[in-house]
Amino acid sequence: MWTELLDRLEELGLQPEVTLGVSAGIVVALGTFLVGRRILANRPDPFGLGPVAEPRRDPFVAGSASERRHSNRRKGTTVPVALADAEGKDEPIIAVVHDRSTGGLGILADQAFAAGVMLKVRPMNAPLTTPWVDVEVKNCEPQGSRWHLGCSFLQTPPWGVLLLFG
Repeated sequence: MWTELLDRLEELGLQPEVTLGVSAGIVVALGTFLVGRRILANRPDPFGLGPVAEPRRDPFVAGSASERRHSNRRKGTTVPVALADAEGKDEPIIAVVHDRSTGGLGILADQAFAAGVMLKVRPMNAPLTTPWVDVEVKNCEPQGSRWHLGCSFLQTPPWGVLLLFG
């Protein structure tokens, strides 16, 4: 195919340098056309004229498709916290934050709490002006001699307070 094209260009009386330049131009144009089609195929349709291919979901970046959590959980150093009942009637107990996310806290406590119980939590090393944060116990599972409380924030605390949980 290429030899036929080059022969035809020579029949037209073109110099070998021009023939080589035209050949290179054809290769570049063809490559640009093919790569451009691939790039455009992955872009959303701006005019809504056809179906848009869904991008592949990477479970290591976006999490599992079956994941119910709304925000990524991350572990870190344990942070001692005070846990109190929502009404503030009982003496607060000491527990530790095991993992955290912008949606809630994983807390290790010495006592179990029923799912649905409202608690207040506050880091032990927080300044006295730091407000208590309202959480709801979503689940409570035994973990060794302690209990792992899966708690969600009733309202996401300000970033400065969130940082105090680790």
